[in-house]
Amino acid sequence: MKKTLNFNLFLMLLVLAVIAVPASANVSAERTLSATTITPGSNLEVIINIADYGDAAQVLEKIPSDFTFVSTTFPHCELMKGDDGDVLSFILLDETNLTYTVKAPASECQGKFLGLLRYNITDSFAIPNSTVNVKKSPRHSSGGGGGGGGGAGGSPEAQSNVEFKELSQAFVSNGNHVKFEFSKGVTCIKYVEFDALKTTGKITAIAEMLKGKSGLVSGLPSGTVYKNVNIWVGSSGFASPGNIENPAIGFRVEKAWLKEKGFDASDIAIWHYADGWKELETQKDGEDDDTYVYFKAKTSGFSPFVILAKGDAAQQIGKNSEILPSESVTEGANTPAKDLEKVPAAESENTSEDETPSGLPGFLAVLSVGMLGAVYCVLRRNP
Repeated sequence: MKKTLNFNLFLMLLVLAVIAVPASANVSAERTLSATTITPGSNLEVIINIADYGDAAQVLEKIPSDFTFVSTTFPHCELMKGDDGDVLSFILLDETNLTYTVKAPASECQGKFLGLLRYNITDSFAIPNSTVNVKKSPRHSSGGGGGGGGGAGGSPEAQSNVEFKELSQAFVSNGNHVKFEFSKGVTCIKYVEFDALKTTGKITAIAEMLKGKSGLVSGLPSGTVYKNVNIWVGSSGFASPGNIENPAIGFRVEKAWLKEKGFDASDIAIWHYADGWKELETQKDGEDDDTYVYFKAKTSGFSPFVILAKGDAAQQIGKNSEILPSESVTEGANTPAKDLEKVPAAESENTSEDETPSGLPGFLAVLSVGMLGAVYCVLRRNP
């Protein structure tokens, strides 16, 4: 069955390389960096949101010279090595966003990200350029240790276990209340908030609604599970008592589910996993006429959570359980990318979404074979 599906996928993309597949006139792609200034040797998360590209497409991303690709949870990604910057190829089927992580060089510099969305053989969309500055912090000490900015560390959860994902960004500055709102409503998480104790700039929060139990936990508390979710804010270690205080999350539960299972709002609780499960202080925070009951809970951090109806009681389990390693997408074959022409110094970051890709000859050199080659490598790794 798997071989058949992969073969059909290859045939479909072969057709896309030969004929033009109609796409919406609103086709778009936008890149967001987790920070615009980072310290040498630190990680940076890159987020690309894509919309209305039709049946299938390819995103080509050229990362700055001397930056190193670290990882991605995106299932169809290929790394192509180049002397003046590596190129990442992402094959899109129905995905609307992708993320990947790169590592900055050890020296100060300015890096520029260039990208192209190919949605058939004749049409493409130039993703507006993004620039990051790599600078040593004025407070940097050779003694090391402690501190660190917010940024975004991505998600360690296996992508195959993520049913829906939504991202939100906010600027974090000392003394201010910060709230990340997940306005698209694709998960049951409505918002994340806290009071900032340090200024870390713009950071990203990720809400993931899972298909089943998180691969990062062992066991679940007793009760009837409504949803397993992950919440990630900033990079690893950001959500610590030295950086934030009064963290809380808002979530919702369907009234139809409560009625079907025979529970009411007072039965709902959310549990947080950090070296074991702990029930959070949860309170009802309103409801609408027909669809949802809303809740708010105080938390000590952000990682895996489970929302459940506890009935008479729920007991903590797995307090000393170890976090299991998550699946990861391995780096693709190092397909040479030396045939890509050097992309010229790109336009300002305010490039219009209507801009044509004529200024990206390096990417246009792989219009058809790039897509098919990347798909072939994906299929070769997944027989």
